[in-house]
Amino acid sequence: MDARTLRRATSVGVCRDRIIAVGTRRQVGRLRNRHTEVLDYPDAVLMPGFIDAHTHFYDWACRPDIVDLAGVSSLAEALRRIARAARKVEPDRWILARGFDKNHWRGAFPTAADLDTVTGQVPTQVTSRDGHTVWANTAALRLAGITARTASPPGGTIHKDASGRPTGILQENAISLLPDVRSTLTDAQKRRALLAGIRRAHRYGITCIHSVEGREALIWFQRMHAEGKLTLRVRYAIPVERLDDAIRLGLTVGLGDDLLRLCGVKLFADGALGSQTACMFEPYPGRPDYCGVPVLVGAELRQAVARAAGAGLPCWVHAIGDRANHEVIDALAAACRSQPAPLRHRIEHAQCVRPADARRMGRLKIIASMQPCHIVGDMETAERHWPNVLAWTYPVRSLLKAGAPLAFGSDIPVETFDPVVGLHAAVNRQTLDRRPPGGWQMHEAIGIMEALRAYTIGGAYAAGDEERLGRIAPGMLADFVLLSEDPLVISGERLLDLRVIATVCNGEVVFTA
Repeated sequence: MDARTLRRATSVGVCRDRIIAVGTRRQVGRLRNRHTEVLDYPDAVLMPGFIDAHTHFYDWACRPDIVDLAGVSSLAEALRRIARAARKVEPDRWILARGFDKNHWRGAFPTAADLDTVTGQVPTQVTSRDGHTVWANTAALRLAGITARTASPPGGTIHKDASGRPTGILQENAISLLPDVRSTLTDAQKRRALLAGIRRAHRYGITCIHSVEGREALIWFQRMHAEGKLTLRVRYAIPVERLDDAIRLGLTVGLGDDLLRLCGVKLFADGALGSQTACMFEPYPGRPDYCGVPVLVGAELRQAVARAAGAGLPCWVHAIGDRANHEVIDALAAACRSQPAPLRHRIEHAQCVRPADARRMGRLKIIASMQPCHIVGDMETAERHWPNVLAWTYPVRSLLKAGAPLAFGSDIPVETFDPVVGLHAAVNRQTLDRRPPGGWQMHEAIGIMEALRAYTIGGAYAAGDEERLGRIAPGMLADFVLLSEDPLVISGERLLDLRVIATVCNGEVVFTA
């Protein structure tokens, strides 16, 4: 990834947390002394560590007590899994589940009555795969005080039946009407869960994550760092709900160190494709008056972006639908005109971007923080709900061609943490069982080198780390991964055969296969 050299090196020298030499075995070997440890991997390919530019890491790691519905293909199977949890739940506890995707159930949203059959009076919350819908039972609605008279909040929807009663489905800002029920893990269990999550990240060759989560995540990242147990770099964006607090404290981008650093503010412009809450210009098929849920748009969005940018905090804005992306670009363009120094603003996801808006992102150098792994699970859903905009759906090549910097990530726990799946999706645009033959919407596919850059240099640039991370060069931080094969050679469908042999973070070997 180092553009300053075209030759292939065979050895890397590391002193403490820095790369000090790159070259041949003989050149680097001259630096050896009696304290030097030599790690010899003659058949491996070394590249910079993967940077996952969009995660909900804490939420993913600290949820082993939550019923997992990922991949469940029917309502009946989901209810069976929840029923097993209901039989074991402790008194005064909630049942929590995550991962349902009604798009794979080929039906309407489930209801509170469906949940009541297996949960009874135990309050239950079930979060959708994309995190933008919660399915609640009657007990949960009662505890939250949600009745037929409860109005949907701005930027949210309470689904109601023909008689006006809540069905149990809450979307976007309406989710906040439910009690904030956290995982029931103790502090000791959370610490173990985070350590296990960090180890799993290293197994995938990931050495740095960008976290878009709440205050509890930041508290725990700080604790782990203070204890010397944070062996994974974290770049953190505060939620926009805490923006006023950050401004009052004078917090700005760059606070922290090379392991844990504040890098921006996270905002939501709309919902998601899976929940059909992504904000679109055209109505969803069969719903002539419905174009999604605008969570933060118009003057309110422009004001929030201007306040963050004025305080020196880059904006990381969730936008999925084409209208949401258009409005976010408008807001970021206005902020760019007024701010004295350029900030690295980002659009998180950028899943449906009109060609003219892609060109605007390029001109403004707005970072496209994308998750190619979404393509794997969303092809059929996009064809069903976005049939008129498929030409600019997951527009990876269009954004790259327009000059928008790319940074790839996973959106864990929505999708898999494995960067190899992301590489496969970006290059081949196929499911894991390699459907459809020849790929999906291949005019938006990119090459393997472009995808690797988005997972390394791109993620580093997005967080202001390009002088520290993303390349193998003297002076850079010693973060790299050893792969079983050369991705440039097996860049076709065999990409899924890539395996991580070892991972080094901050000069320490943190994983070996």
